[in-house]
Amino acid sequence: MFAAVALSLALIGSGCHQHHTSQAGVAQQRIDTLWYATSRQRSNNRLGYRVSDSTEYGFYRLASRANVDIMRDGIDMRVIDSARVSEATFLAEVAAPSNDSTGVVVLQVHGYATDHHKAIGDAGEAFLRSGSSARWVAFSWPSRGRGMNLMQPGRFSFASAYRADSIAAFGNQAAFAQLLLKLHRAVGGSRLVLVAHSLGAQLATESLASDALVRTQLLQSPLRAIGLFEPDLSARRFAQHTAPKLRPVTRRFALYASTNDGMLRFSGMVNHGDRAGLLGESSQAIDGIEIVDVTNGQSSEDWFRNRLGTHHAMKRETGALSDFFDIVVAGKRPACRITNGTAELRADNLWHLLPARSRHSSC
Repeated sequence: MFAAVALSLALIGSGCHQHHTSQAGVAQQRIDTLWYATSRQRSNNRLGYRVSDSTEYGFYRLASRANVDIMRDGIDMRVIDSARVSEATFLAEVAAPSNDSTGVVVLQVHGYATDHHKAIGDAGEAFLRSGSSARWVAFSWPSRGRGMNLMQPGRFSFASAYRADSIAAFGNQAAFAQLLLKLHRAVGGSRLVLVAHSLGAQLATESLASDALVRTQLLQSPLRAIGLFEPDLSARRFAQHTAPKLRPVTRRFALYASTNDGMLRFSGMVNHGDRAGLLGESSQAIDGIEIVDVTNGQSSEDWFRNRLGTHHAMKRETGALSDFFDIVVAGKRPACRITNGTAELRADNLWHLLPARSRHSSC
């Protein structure tokens, strides 16, 4: 599947973001580049669930429908090419200036039950639906990609698979920390954005909170923004321990949560405690963090998922993705959500997304 390095460099040179094709009889497409770094071990040319002793780097070329409503429509995304590159090439190309980029580099960390194929698909769709022109990097850590443990049937199969992934996330904190430090040195804190979903938020936040080298470097040059989407974190530990440690290492910090996340309800039962990404009557504001309730925000969920789904997929939370990049990453005042008509402030620093489109004011 992987092309030679010469081909990879030619693809890189063709540009990293949107291109259109309009051949007769062929629907218009856009072509984008999604970068990746993975701590998965490669075996028989497949990236599995064992931990590698080194990080692999590369990129995927993604084709999708052009000129569609990215907030709602299907995008028919698919991988059309891919290549592995050296660490030096990866860092140089991700950091390089580009006429079609904002200069922002996004590092995304996936969540529970996500194999490498799904990690790339989820990151690619989140990238496209965000509307951002940032360089986007997917960190693929070795989740087994299973929602249940087939070797342990019965009522413990789901909990067993979940705990196995939680252990894997913990075991990959060092690999994540090394990647973050390398990207930070290459692009600088003012350009680097961290996005983490579900159990990936546990991996990322614990690294930022506990790794002394990471903290030292980020305190000197804080991240541009951190966005936690449906974070599978202990609500109490996050509020009392993790959040205070993370606030100094980032310029902006936003947490996107909901009241109807089925996966986080399951996690709460397994962990015997409330999750930070699932809002309830006891949820409270956290100093220095913009908490955004996405329950009624824009979504690309279809009819079936809207009524019977878990409402846990970051890639479908289009209102939340738009809010994060249009407000938080862009450095606009939180009150711009009111001016743009996209959210209401119902409590101290607790925002509720509306199903409305942004008016894109000059806020």
